[in-house]
Amino acid sequence: DGASIPVIGVGVGELKAPTSLVNPKLLGFAQGDESVINPDAPLFDFATETIRNNIYLYPVWIDKNVGTEGLIYTYDEETTGYLVSGFAPQNRGINKEIVIPAQYSGVNVTGITDTAFVSGHTYDIQSIEFSGAAIIQINAGALKNISTLKEIIVPAACSNYKTLNGVLYKTQGGSNFSLLVYPAAKDGTGYNMNGLSLNGGTYSIVKIESYAFANAKNLTTVTLQTGVPVEIAPYAFSGAINLTTVTLTADVTKIGDYAFERCLKLNGFGGFETGSPAFTSDTFEMTYLAVEDTKWYVDEQKNSETEIIFGTYLIRYVGLLSQTYVASNAITVIMPYAFRGEMGITSTLKKVEFGVSSNLIQIRALAFEDSNIDVIIIRKATSILPHFSDNAFGGGGVNAARKLQVYNTLISDYITALPNTFLPENITQVEA
Repeated sequence: DGASIPVIGVGVGELKAPTSLVNPKLLGFAQGDESVINPDAPLFDFATETIRNNIYLYPVWIDKNVGTEGLIYTYDEETTGYLVSGFAPQNRGINKEIVIPAQYSGVNVTGITDTAFVSGHTYDIQSIEFSGAAIIQINAGALKNISTLKEIIVPAACSNYKTLNGVLYKTQGGSNFSLLVYPAAKDGTGYNMNGLSLNGGTYSIVKIESYAFANAKNLTTVTLQTGVPVEIAPYAFSGAINLTTVTLTADVTKIGDYAFERCLKLNGFGGFETGSPAFTSDTFEMTYLAVEDTKWYVDEQKNSETEIIFGTYLIRYVGLLSQTYVASNAITVIMPYAFRGEMGITSTLKKVEFGVSSNLIQIRALAFEDSNIDVIIIRKATSILPHFSDNAFGGGGVNAARKLQVYNTLISDYITALPNTFLPENITQVEA
């Protein structure tokens, strides 16, 4: 009548693995008849199944030394071992927990290929356990297609990878790690990198790898580790559709393009998007492509008629009809592609101006790529010129039509600083 049924015998010595299994692991129970298990039966789910009649359940075991049925192996010369290169089980229903053996045909299993678990062939996998410590190849994105994955397990003796609470990390030398895989179906809504203990001691998460949080459907908040320079790789949070807040730190060094692809609910970065607190590195790298899929970016685009500023960095000019843009004084850096011409954006813009009180210190490479801007005005009177990265104005080489107007006593300084960008006669005193 729907009553919950305990797993009879587990923990009291009555349930014993077949003696033929060298390293047994109980996967669960599958239904059969009075005499034999149904070979195509899925594992019985005690949490959701309703039992109304007598049933026969049989334990399903696996030998961890042999591994899960259906795994395909390919020898790899570079790692001098076998890589799991595919998965084609006969009974898909009992393979929610994948066990990858330490060896295959007497040779170490050294990792998995990038296409071992491709989309459409993951069969509701919830757990992947590596039995051996010789793992040296699990690339970023290799497990991104397993939308049902809840945990990854590697042996404590593995020197190249570590797991904590089902999350997979890759060693980067010393006490440094990168976050490689946060399972897409992992329980819990928050993930805080502070206070974790990896490798039995102190650690630093210096990189969030591409697709690390891909399709993490339960995750709503992520907090980065404080006091540690960290890089967020391209596509790191791709498809984390319920993510609302990522609390950055002042030590973030880079946010890769499309890092927050399809993060449609993400509306904040812990205050760093407003410039308070500020990033500490003047080499911080980011373009608007990193965040253009987020709710924050969409809202900023709606609320602003001209500019989208991340911290104190201008990441995108969004004016459609204006011919002149006067930059906010708070802007310190013009980031790559900020004025890139596409989809009509910047097509009418002809003049960009930085006021006498501007805090501008850098214009990055490709900031003005493919734009139609004719005149750039810098009214700052300070003798310390903004730094112009190579190819900051796009196109490579001198644009004969483009003009630069600067404070009168600094004309010669700008001519010296920008010999391959503007014709000397086109660098003139700023207009009144």
